[in-house]
Amino acid sequence: MNSFKIYKSTFKFTLARILTGLAGVALMVGLPVIAFLLSGGTDDDVLRIGICIGAFIVACILVGLFKHFVGYCYRAGQIAVSADIIATGNMPQNAFAEGKAAVKKRFGTVAVFFAIEGIINSIVHQLTSGVSKVADKIGEKTESDTVKAIGTAVSIIINAMLKFMCSCCMGWVFLHPDTNPWRAACDGAIVYFKNWKGLLKNTGKVIGLGVLSLALIGGLLFGASHLALHNQSAIVEMSEELTEFIHENSAELENAVAEGTEESVSEEDTSKAVKFIENLSASDWRLIFEGLIAIILWSILHSSLVDPYIMISVMKRYLTDGLANPPARETDAKLMGMSKSYKKALAKAGE
Repeated sequence: MNSFKIYKSTFKFTLARILTGLAGVALMVGLPVIAFLLSGGTDDDVLRIGICIGAFIVACILVGLFKHFVGYCYRAGQIAVSADIIATGNMPQNAFAEGKAAVKKRFGTVAVFFAIEGIINSIVHQLTSGVSKVADKIGEKTESDTVKAIGTAVSIIINAMLKFMCSCCMGWVFLHPDTNPWRAACDGAIVYFKNWKGLLKNTGKVIGLGVLSLALIGGLLFGASHLALHNQSAIVEMSEELTEFIHENSAELENAVAEGTEESVSEEDTSKAVKFIENLSASDWRLIFEGLIAIILWSILHSSLVDPYIMISVMKRYLTDGLANPPARETDAKLMGMSKSYKKALAKAGE
């Protein structure tokens, strides 16, 4: 069964994740705008901006809590169902219901799920840290811009793959419900350790789809954001007041920027940065705001719409290799020396 068929069968999870993300964006944008409009009775611009920032922070906290306690079920459910389809070749009649049931049965509570996920993330990062450190040192110890760029690119590519590797390991945990989850997490890490070079061959697909997604989806979202927001009265008023506030407090702004930058940054560079900010018009600030909204929306759509397909493609290879060549537990001693988190997981498994 190909990856796209599995992706289609689990699309309800994708849709739920998209709707959850969009609801979060609506809250993060709407709450500050509402706060700005309700604070219209005061002439204190600093107070109005402070209220907007406070409203944005409250919105971010609410969205974070919702994603933590509700959104995890959609992501975990999609991983569980996808892993089962890959392993058995059987398409469930109701993938959405079976995925949620699998999450509840395997972990019971959100706390247990995040504890296992956290240990998997840590193990995968520690097992891969050697390659990342080599790439970083290449960039640090050379004056060649080309070599630095190569080292940076290697680090970016590895980091781009790590989140999919963690999902693959979680898929392994779901496939072994009768195994202690901490032991299953370690077994999943063994599969990753044995096959990571082959799994990294998927990086071309990851990077390629990411660039294509940013160009197409990101471009469309910026255009839509510009058409919808650029001439909205509340956004226009907010951007004009921000511009006026910056012009009136340019000296304080320059001091704040100077204090917040490293000593290696010269006063001239600081002054240029402040001048650049001062020269931004209200229309420029609206474009920046629209761009931020587009980037946030793109990140939600990409992570919810495109990433699941990539995850399924990578997981298909990971599980195929792992099931054909089961993890050998004599590897435990070696991995304990490479990862403190692996040793911690074994301890939690009672081994």
